[in-house]
Amino acid sequence: MPFFRRSLPAEEREAALRYYEGSLKVSAFHEKEADRYNEELNSIQDSPQDAAHLAALMRAAERLAIACEEALRRHASLESQAPPVATADFSSWHSVFEMTAGWSKANHEALRLLSLGQDSSSANARSRLNVVNDLRRIAEGKSRELLKRLQVTERDYARLVGAAKVALDEESWNPM
Repeated sequence: MPFFRRSLPAEEREAALRYYEGSLKVSAFHEKEADRYNEELNSIQDSPQDAAHLAALMRAAERLAIACEEALRRHASLESQAPPVATADFSSWHSVFEMTAGWSKANHEALRLLSLGQDSSSANARSRLNVVNDLRRIAEGKSRELLKRLQVTERDYARLVGAAKVALDEESWNPM
């Protein structure tokens, strides 16, 4: 293995940056929807556990499950855009979105069972959430490696994040 890496050809670097910007848009979408769910969860935790609150949480969990599937679909559509230098980043984030989709379905099912008065062991959802957190840490490391390889400055990174936020603000996704 050579001590110094050769710099990437400009075309491959630009392709990787386009992929990464698309990936940031997917992540921003996913985070926005997760925040919506967490806000609902927090508001319910501070109030009595009645049928109306549980129904609201179930709607939020259903929306999150649909959003996780949408994030997974959007991320999968980026695969053809990821140049070789970005494949590890793509694969690691794809694993995060796959596992998050599985967690959101398990969480929704646990809430459904709870609403029916059945035992709603959430162990499956908790176990999946632990895996999601582990996969996310790995994916964040892969993203740092990619950004370093692409020689992305803090200014470039801020521009990419800003573009992702603008794109998200312009979107009106509503599955329900």
